[in-house]
Amino acid sequence: CLLLCLHRLQGQLDFGLSAVHVNHGIRGAEADRDASFAETLCRKLEVPITVFCVDVPSYVREHGCSSEEAGRILRYSCLEEEAHRWCEKADHRVRIALAHHQDDQAETVLLNLCRGTGIRGMGGIPATHGNRIRPLIGVRRRDILAWLQEQGQEWREDSTNQEDDYTRNRIRHQILPALQK
Repeated sequence: CLLLCLHRLQGQLDFGLSAVHVNHGIRGAEADRDASFAETLCRKLEVPITVFCVDVPSYVREHGCSSEEAGRILRYSCLEEEAHRWCEKADHRVRIALAHHQDDQAETVLLNLCRGTGIRGMGGIPATHGNRIRPLIGVRRRDILAWLQEQGQEWREDSTNQEDDYTRNRIRHQILPALQK
């Protein structure tokens, strides 16, 4: 959704667009299919794409953090690396657009509350932070999926998002639905 929206805005606002896909080295063939999907979509849109392959399990073993944290650290590292490459090519600022949405925001605020947080954590995910922007932060996931359906655009979903092994997923699948009721 984010790629399609930015692609449509590109002509009106005159900015360069490139995509990054990160394979975390966790889901095997499923992750390879996700990368192929991203590459195919970018080819169709004529948007350059860089695919990174990282090894989250090794990072977890080496640094003693959760796989969620390792994935985020490695993913942001790849995004910053690609942004730096773009900065070297261009004489203007590069922004990293992230696809976090309103449901991610709710999950983050609840996660922060459960861990114990101050006022900053209560604010959740910032819409902008340094060179990072989150254009979809005010849009519900269900609205994003409905829009994609209207556009006739397929999408991929990470199967690990359906597992309750991760705290964020338990918040997504158990706590938020209970609160909504």
